[in-house]
Amino acid sequence: MLALQGGSYTTLLAQESLAVFFLLLPMTLAFGASFPLAVAVAAPQAGPAVRPVARVYAWNTVGAIAGALLGGFVGLPMLGVHGTILAAAALSLCAAAGLALSGVVTRRQRAALVTTAAGLAVAAWLVAAWAPATL
Repeated sequence: MLALQGGSYTTLLAQESLAVFFLLLPMTLAFGASFPLAVAVAAPQAGPAVRPVARVYAWNTVGAIAGALLGGFVGLPMLGVHGTILAAAALSLCAAAGLALSGVVTRRQRAALVTTAAGLAVAAWLVAAWAPATL
């Protein structure tokens, strides 16, 4: 991404660290917001939220395990790294669209979903410009 052009290694490392920080920031925020959003959808009323939170947490765990297994043993061998990333992005966009259109979420949650999906679409578009030689 960056090349050493008359600068020091420390400058190069600082530039690359900043680039990685800004690349990962949107995804980190989206991942951090996804669990509270799922809990809010599962327990829309005020009151005890123990069961809805437990249900969301359980499904989150099942999804994480299934995603790791499918990504590692199916996606990577069949699609490669680039194809697996694009397939995961497409599945996430479809899930966000389905949830936004389901009528289960509030207007504010729908706005958060649309914003997150737009960020994911931009990230997928950036991944589409994959250049293994540059990497």
